[in-house]
Amino acid sequence: MLSNHQKKRYARHIQLNEIGIEGQIKICESKILVIGAGGLGCPALQYLTSAGIGKIGIVDFDVVEISNLQRQILFTEENIGKSKAIIAGEYLRKLNNSIEFEIFNQKITLENGEQIISKYDLILDCSDNFETRYIINDICVKLNKIWIFSAIQGFEGQLGSCNIPLENNERSNTYRCIFPETSNNNEILNCESLGILGVTAGILGTLQALEAIKIILSIGEVLKNRILLLNVLTLQQKIIHIKKVYVTNTENNINNKNDKNKNMREITVRELHQMIKNKEAIQLIDVREKYEYEICYLDNCELIPVADIPNHIEKIQKDKTVVIYCHHGVRSANVINYLKKNHQLNNLYNLVGGIHAWALHIDTNMPTY
Repeated sequence: MLSNHQKKRYARHIQLNEIGIEGQIKICESKILVIGAGGLGCPALQYLTSAGIGKIGIVDFDVVEISNLQRQILFTEENIGKSKAIIAGEYLRKLNNSIEFEIFNQKITLENGEQIISKYDLILDCSDNFETRYIINDICVKLNKIWIFSAIQGFEGQLGSCNIPLENNERSNTYRCIFPETSNNNEILNCESLGILGVTAGILGTLQALEAIKIILSIGEVLKNRILLLNVLTLQQKIIHIKKVYVTNTENNINNKNDKNKNMREITVRELHQMIKNKEAIQLIDVREKYEYEICYLDNCELIPVADIPNHIEKIQKDKTVVIYCHHGVRSANVINYLKKNHQLNNLYNLVGGIHAWALHIDTNMPTY
């Protein structure tokens, strides 16, 4: 039952024949997990909170940076340096204090993902990298959870819903049906390095919230076995039909990822700092884009952006320790996995937390972005 306060608050929903009292009760009883409180997550969280979702989980391990404010609308300049998940939760509780919020100030991983995701009815993937999407996909397939993903780049975005129940106990496409995990050179590219118009993130994040509500209420046409492509400059839309061509072997996918990450050598910024002070023989490779390098960089490093790595293998030394870094450590990990798999290089170390961690813990005067 809805209280009188809820009836007043959600009156405009209730007036819609497709929702009514029963529909609003479904919304208020739903539990949604939003993974990523960034450009997509912020608008999605705001609209889900306003709609009255009963329980909302927020997963994000990052802190607010000044460059986030161009699109991440839940944060202000006063929040810079603070946890995105915690700040988002504080803001949203003020927007709707009848909702239960669960805050996960951590990264979603194969180790913690199943426990977190199992608590929720519906998952919104608002992350910004392929590795996280594959992790979410495989866990949701294993647990029979529906999840909605979105991705943005520049002035374009895409939106899709995965693992939706169909007739005959079948389910709709998974993310791997759309983007099989490949072993070619493109696997080292990552969304972290791409420019984004802030409004694009707002539109796609809002569409994720819309798709979630449609699924909860069983109204309209949801994007099962389809993906929406949107260009915000022309407002042209295209719907692509997806054939379920990939049967996910979740256990194998998870085991393969565990093996790949388990064997990766890592180095902390403090360990690297000590090695530099000791004048040890190391090679530093920065795999960010040139515009990022111009903001900040480590001394005596070589810039080889991720897209250029396959064409410059000869620059990577084999007779000394090679430390590879990027902004937060995601792209560099992808580069190392690629180099180990395709070029059998085993002297590579990933800088944990990337240059951002260096700025936080070693050189606090270094600009961040």
